[in-house]
Amino acid sequence: LNLTFSDGRTGPLGTLREMQTAADDLRELQELFELYSVEYREINQCLKDSVQLKRVWDVIAMVQTIYLEWRKTKWNEINVEDLVDENKKLQKEVKGCDKLVKNWPCYKGLEDAVKNMNTSLPLVEALHHPAMRERHWSQLMRACGMTFTMDDNFTFG
Repeated sequence: LNLTFSDGRTGPLGTLREMQTAADDLRELQELFELYSVEYREINQCLKDSVQLKRVWDVIAMVQTIYLEWRKTKWNEINVEDLVDENKKLQKEVKGCDKLVKNWPCYKGLEDAVKNMNTSLPLVEALHHPAMRERHWSQLMRACGMTFTMDDNFTFG
């Protein structure tokens, strides 16, 4: 599908901004010839959707980057209170997204990731307690069906 722009150039259907420009040119011509003026609401809706989608993916990228950094934290250096505070800020950021995106799968995944971290952090705090002994870790490994070594290289992730 090709478009002809007001400056005479032609080309394939391009970006939303180019389509908006072409729609504005058409609307101008329709008004000039006193024709029924078409609104092209779909282009405006696509623009709104793309802005919101970009915002959601920016928040997703931010959350993933922060969680990735947390996973690199050495077990003995974890400060759960700071992580909880940071996660609350992330939760506010997620809830601050437009209501338009709340049913989108990418938003649902983001929301779930932040909620899951919110649920996990109190467990990390309990596991981080000095009363945890070797026998407790052994019981935990048996219950989870996993083995790991609690040494200086053990991390949050």
